[in-house]
Amino acid sequence: MPTLVKQTVLLAILLALLSSDAPAQTLSPEMIRYADLILHNGKIVTVDERFTITQSVAVKEGKFLAVGKDKEILRFAGPETIKIDLKGKTVLPGLIDTHNQTLYHSLKRYASRSVPELQENVVSGDSFQEFLDGIKAIAEKANPDEWVIARLESNEIAYDFWRKHSYRDLDRVANGRLVLILQGTRGLTTSKGLEALRKRYGFDTELLRLPGLVDKEGKLTGRFRQEVVRLIQTDLIMQGKKTILRDAYHHALLDLAKYGITTWSSSIQPLQALEALAELDRDGKLPVRFGYTHALGFASLPYPAAVYEPLAAKQGYGSDFLWLIGASPATIDGSYPNLCTSVKAREAIKEREECLAKPGDFKRVGIETIVRSGNRITGLHVAGDLALDHLMDAIEKASKEAGFKSHEIQAKRHAIDHCLMNPRRDQYARIKRLGIIVSCAPVYIELDAPRILRDYGEEYLKWNVPVKSLTDAGIKTVMELDTELKPSKNAFYYIQLLLTREAAGKAWNLSEKIERVTALKMFTRWAAEYVLKENVIGSIESGKWADLIVLDRDYMTVPETEISKIQVVLTLVGGQIVYQDSVMTAAERFGRRVLDIVKSVVEAKAKPADAEH
Repeated sequence: MPTLVKQTVLLAILLALLSSDAPAQTLSPEMIRYADLILHNGKIVTVDERFTITQSVAVKEGKFLAVGKDKEILRFAGPETIKIDLKGKTVLPGLIDTHNQTLYHSLKRYASRSVPELQENVVSGDSFQEFLDGIKAIAEKANPDEWVIARLESNEIAYDFWRKHSYRDLDRVANGRLVLILQGTRGLTTSKGLEALRKRYGFDTELLRLPGLVDKEGKLTGRFRQEVVRLIQTDLIMQGKKTILRDAYHHALLDLAKYGITTWSSSIQPLQALEALAELDRDGKLPVRFGYTHALGFASLPYPAAVYEPLAAKQGYGSDFLWLIGASPATIDGSYPNLCTSVKAREAIKEREECLAKPGDFKRVGIETIVRSGNRITGLHVAGDLALDHLMDAIEKASKEAGFKSHEIQAKRHAIDHCLMNPRRDQYARIKRLGIIVSCAPVYIELDAPRILRDYGEEYLKWNVPVKSLTDAGIKTVMELDTELKPSKNAFYYIQLLLTREAAGKAWNLSEKIERVTALKMFTRWAAEYVLKENVIGSIESGKWADLIVLDRDYMTVPETEISKIQVVLTLVGGQIVYQDSVMTAAERFGRRVLDIVKSVVEAKAKPADAEH
């Protein structure tokens, strides 16, 4: 990846060229202080401890060199320093998304262009038969040895279709094909699909035997959840196609940069995904940073202890762009409508709830293994309040068995993701005692507040993304997106949701509104703690990695109802421009041209000097 010329590198090369009779005045001692890049005449919102707002920032060797008033910072400009006049634009630290499915989005958006098997055929229906007819029509067009993916149109009938059908039903319409049915994050396959899983992994994984996935006799149904969906898509279908996978990941991560995300987090399940990311990292082709959660033991191996026990000492370690932040069984309940709640509701509501971490359950054993072996729990889907009870029970039990003291448990920074319908108020004290970080997704105000009202009642809306109550209680609360971003619904659209709570034509639980400073801290400074990098990212401060975004509007003053209109015009990661729109193009091209000329001249002069030595 092209990089800005480092002033210290220039000095080293020039020193090597100097002989005893070379003119000493060509090496000004002040050059060591020169910045590679200066952004000035702007509004720099540092999000430091004092929430300082200033004018200018200098970058050197991928880190912030200095932050302050224009007069102070412009003194760091040298002959080759790029200077960008912000013309009053607002600068924020790079945004940190603590939970998203970017790798999965990349398969649909990019890899499917080269791998037709990944293309999702949407099947609509108002009855089971209509869905079956649609699946049959798609399967008939498929090649015998290639997977075909059908996504059921999202509705209540689609959910019941997944819950009440098995591979036997699909076999009757699938014409002997490898069919994968998607319904939300759940999957259903044919007998041929099950055989492909057995052939690849050599066993009937416990992931196929979780509650709701077997029949009354304990036999496999062909139903499964997200972890196996990811295996089929990222591993089975993508066998021998790692180059395509790498390119898809690269483009999807560039999309994150476009929306101002400079660091993100997720769990990695198929091994091939981690291998592809590691190769991109080694080649310098990760445009944004990734703090990942290790979930391989729950996706491709039958015994999670064998995977997780050696990993505790490795948390926080990796490269500047790819590092391990914890371990996870991925999910301990379902997405809506499959939450695990304590609420007394209609039988039809309760029978669809899925609690996957009750005492003795496969995932409960895995969580206890993770905690007992000294690992941190993170990247974990926890949608309902009862699922959170199960998790905290497991953390307390395993921590006690391991002999961890209270301060040692808190130091782990165990985390839960989503805040869909949790936590309850009476869970707050326990969350604080265990030192749990809570990652909340505003998208669940939009998607699920109306359904919570319909299915559980208005009083339970207070459990839906309760960010103000959490922050007021002193609980570390961070922001995740957990959705594929688009121009009409970018990161600032979801920040606005936290500020207004307005979605689907209604304001939802206005008592949980927060103000913009808190929202920004959730998305930057506090989120840096979730990914274990608060010392190097999350704010614009001297010595931290130079990750920042430039906006077309002032986040601090624009009306709350217009925050969603904010667009990113420039994204820097480690001082490198990884996204720019037309507003910044001219300045960036000019800067790179100057630096390329300097670099070529220095390299040309260095060759004879190298030969002499």
